[in-house]
Amino acid sequence: MRGDTLNIRLRCIADLIPVGSRVVDVGTDHAKLPAHLAHTGRASRVIATDIAEGPLKSAAKELERTGVENVELRLCDGLKKVDADEVDVVVIAGMGGENIRDILSRAPWAKSKLCLLQPMTRPEALREFLYQNGYRIHAERLCRDSGRIYSIITANAGENQPVESWEKYLSRALSASDDALLGEYLAKTVATLKKKIYGARLQNEDEHEFEAVVNQLEEYL
Repeated sequence: MRGDTLNIRLRCIADLIPVGSRVVDVGTDHAKLPAHLAHTGRASRVIATDIAEGPLKSAAKELERTGVENVELRLCDGLKKVDADEVDVVVIAGMGGENIRDILSRAPWAKSKLCLLQPMTRPEALREFLYQNGYRIHAERLCRDSGRIYSIITANAGENQPVESWEKYLSRALSASDDALLGEYLAKTVATLKKKIYGARLQNEDEHEFEAVVNQLEEYL
């Protein structure tokens, strides 16, 4: 494989995949993650899906360039053309938390797999969905790439559970970790919530839920 161009964010995800797994990478774009997984032997087989033909054409060129085999490209929306018995690990990375939530909601079988989820925005919407739809967040890892901190959620089957408002912004798994980036991640989350409080006040909307969340999160700072 000529030149591994995997960025830090994707490398952090790759490191969490059990060696020899069968993986599906949803929204694969240029298929850099599948190419890396197949080349290094991290995955025994990879299905790479995308909703548009353009990214899959780019992915095909990437796979040809790197000389990688054991990667199958599929044109589909999310996991629509993937069967449960084909994969062990579901990776959905590089898209909004609400989009990841919607993809999982259309494929209930995914909770029986190891899910590695990396939301670019609205991670709170994704965490809330996981808590309330039979998933267990058993780990959450932070990584910094190009100056931005990303959250990588590891989830699998669990039980529906009530979720307090603050847990949407800070999972218990992350709060119990010793992640070196946790303080900075929390500070940015609190700053964003304070902006929402200010905006709610300007619109004469109820800001008390955000205030309660901020108070809870600040206990971890």
